Amino acid sequence: MVFKHVFDLIKGREVVSLSPTDTVRVAIDRMVACRVDAILVLDRTLLVGLFTGRDLLVRVVAKGLNPDEVLLREVMTTDPISVKWNRPLIHCLKLMFTHHFRHLPIIRDGHALGILTCRDLPADFSALCRDWKEAEKDAKAEKETKPQKEARVPREPKLPKEPKPRKVAKPHKEGKAPK
Repeated sequence: MVFKHVFDLIKGREVVSLSPTDTVRVAIDRMVACRVDAILVLDRTLLVGLFTGRDLLVRVVAKGLNPDEVLLREVMTTDPISVKWNRPLIHCLKLMFTHHFRHLPIIRDGHALGILTCRDLPADFSALCRDWKEAEKDAKAEKETKPQKEARVPREPKLPKEPKPRKVAKPHKEGKAPK
């Protein structure tokens, strides 16, 4: 199966989310019940953060904080990098590998639709390669149909070349004639 857009891979799933004012304990219970490692933190439907199992370990457990008292807004990853729903899967993979993260929120008009995780990636890498080639073809076709003017970047002025140091004749020792 070729995934044209990242949303094709995550559609039909429940969006697991909580509010920034929920406690970490509520998040833990929800993560266990839904068998997920990350929860979207939403202000109504707008994405404001992401809370992952790693956040739980590093920002709560390691610091000895009480999950019943700590609010998600205090320990979540704020303003996480996200992608639009219609981006090619290969774009999302590059983003995840470049930034070394396992969870990527998917949005449409600022509203969260779900999370792409490393577990969602197709096991069949040939499907992934087909997606890559198809995405490249689409991008090439789009460039050919819509000629775009490239912005000219002004060049830095060339500095005059430093003159090469001249060889200076060594002073003659007394009594010796130059050769």
